[in-house]
Amino acid sequence: MSSFYNQRVLILNPMAGSAERILELNAMLDSRPGWRIAQTEREGHAKEIARQARADGARQIIAAGGDGTVHEVIDGLYDPDDPTEIPFGLLPLGTGNDLARSLRLPDTLLDIIELIEREEHRPLDLIEVSPSSLKGCGKGRCFAVNAANGGNAELTHEIVDDEIKQRFGALAYLIAAIRALAELEVYEVELTWPEETTTRAEIFGMVVANGATLGGGM
Repeated sequence: MSSFYNQRVLILNPMAGSAERILELNAMLDSRPGWRIAQTEREGHAKEIARQARADGARQIIAAGGDGTVHEVIDGLYDPDDPTEIPFGLLPLGTGNDLARSLRLPDTLLDIIELIEREEHRPLDLIEVSPSSLKGCGKGRCFAVNAANGGNAELTHEIVDDEIKQRFGALAYLIAAIRALAELEVYEVELTWPEETTTRAEIFGMVVANGATLGGGM
């Protein structure tokens, strides 16, 4: 029987913005049965762990990190072509934590842990990004917070690195946005709406948002 079977699998990113709280988290979970912590070791590892935990029959799969960790875990867990009833949970330990803010999660880790253990689930929409020839998470990519495209997304990815986030926190996203203004490029896009109407436009960038804020509360 797999080590993840019937466990609350906490996928922990030790490089997240508030990851110094790992010792606090370990102390909280040490006396609570049914929890299993799996730390990520590289980019993309959270997605691999989520897929393995799903295959093993985990009871819940929880992302402990920032919005990037959330994306990887969601991308590894859900596939509309192969549905699962394993619920997703979140312990916000990142810099931005926009999904936690949009969901209005409690302020303390202990309160969130108790909320997860009560298993009071609610549905959450996802954003799917994939080539038109591919459909379904796992074939394209799935997001729970936002998906960005264009020069602003590329520059933010380059500018907001771990060192800057550790130094400035959520302010790092605003710094990146200001720096990006001087280097924005124009992109030609074509948008097709559910009503089958098409809009063509020139844009600097596009964000598909699934919550109330982006970039750490903006």
